[in-house]
Amino acid sequence: LYEYLNTGDDDYSTVYGANWKGQTFTPATAHTVASTSSKLIKVTGTPAGNFVANIRATTAGLPSGANLATSSMVANNISTTATWYGFVLDAGVLLTAGTQYAIVWSVPSGDVSNYIGIRMVYQNASDQYTGGKAVTSADSGATWSQAYNDYSDFMFEEWGDPVSAAAEPQMSGIIIE
Repeated sequence: LYEYLNTGDDDYSTVYGANWKGQTFTPATAHTVASTSSKLIKVTGTPAGNFVANIRATTAGLPSGANLATSSMVANNISTTATWYGFVLDAGVLLTAGTQYAIVWSVPSGDVSNYIGIRMVYQNASDQYTGGKAVTSADSGATWSQAYNDYSDFMFEEWGDPVSAAAEPQMSGIIIE
């Protein structure tokens, strides 16, 4: 477990159709992200298709570019009771310490009557994640903005593997006098 906010949730935010959500995070140490976990609830209806979790780079604190890794599950299999769900990513991605990334969630086939909620900290300023912010998109991830207020964050866990010394950049053959 590397970056996370897994306590203090007091609300949820809906994910369906073009309404996507995300949580930015900043790894304290370099590692390869292998999976994420999210605290989810099926709020209403029977959402069709998949609930999708992606990792993206960020620009100016907002998700940007293509997916670096992805995972999904059948949206309608999510419980009507808030529950943690794990998402094993299709590819491990090397994350750089001090660089901000985003977990992006979507339910492309959901609609206003069939959607998933992501549990979040909304009213509790003492339980927040300081390495990022909750973000939202109303146009399927084309544009993003900060969600709600300065201390809103979604419940998330980011799991991975340490970077081995062999995988770190090495300087060889350089003589400095």
